[in-house]
Amino acid sequence: MRKKILYFIKENKVLILLLLLALFFIAKLSDLPCVFTLKAVRYLFLQPQRGTYIYGALKLMENLSLAYIASLVFYLIIEFIPKQKKAKRAYQIIENELVSLFSNMSKLISILNSELKIDKDYKNIKLSDVEILDSLSVSNETKYYHNKIYIDGEYSSETEIYIQYYSELPKIINNILKRIDKIKNMPCIVDVDNRIIQILSEVESNGFVLQVQYLEKCVDNYELFKNIIRTNFGKNYYHFIQSLTKLYDFEFRKFTYKKYEMNNNEKEEYKKNIQEIIEKHPEIREKQKAYLGIKRVN
Repeated sequence: MRKKILYFIKENKVLILLLLLALFFIAKLSDLPCVFTLKAVRYLFLQPQRGTYIYGALKLMENLSLAYIASLVFYLIIEFIPKQKKAKRAYQIIENELVSLFSNMSKLISILNSELKIDKDYKNIKLSDVEILDSLSVSNETKYYHNKIYIDGEYSSETEIYIQYYSELPKIINNILKRIDKIKNMPCIVDVDNRIIQILSEVESNGFVLQVQYLEKCVDNYELFKNIIRTNFGKNYYHFIQSLTKLYDFEFRKFTYKKYEMNNNEKEEYKKNIQEIIEKHPEIREKQKAYLGIKRVN
């Protein structure tokens, strides 16, 4: 609620300032006794002598102030309030897509943050924390992780997963772009908060998105990796994180993740568990293994 009030004030600061000015002129010529005790403030609201030039000018300002307040009330009733109701309905329609978008962005960030050894809240990550990506060689070797899942900042559960960077990261990016495309093609998009549309455009046009999509082509092409992936990769990634943090201003369920690489013993145990699952369910194809999570029993 506090964020909504601050955003309303920020977006309508001119209207609010004019309203305060209008109320001042009305109070200035009011016959009601001044309620302020401070001498300087009482002097500010002191009514000039009737029939003087200053009184006439203030009387004109009072009439204009009354007209402004009447027009402001008319604007609120006819345009602003109905527009806010439409925006609320539109938000309810796209909310599930925002949940999925946020979740996929968080998955991607958690993978790279694990590689960079960053264990910070997204809002506290600085450009200096991620600039090393420009010189980091991300291999396509299989990485095994403990994957902690948080819902609205509260710990929910933990799974074990494995990932191949050059194949998995582009898939996540494609999911992100699908969510954005779906939201933008909804009829209600015309009523969606402009801040959301701006965030979607930021993510969609971020060079980081294109760079990650190229990862699959970089498996056997180091020159492509060097020329495309490494160019401003850290800076673009930082802006990608910043786009995600802006979504915190909106109220929906937020799934975040933290990944910690397994040690050798844990890897072997995980592989064994995966093999047991495959043996019990032979219909599971090889490519589906990466999506099998083994829930940790606490």
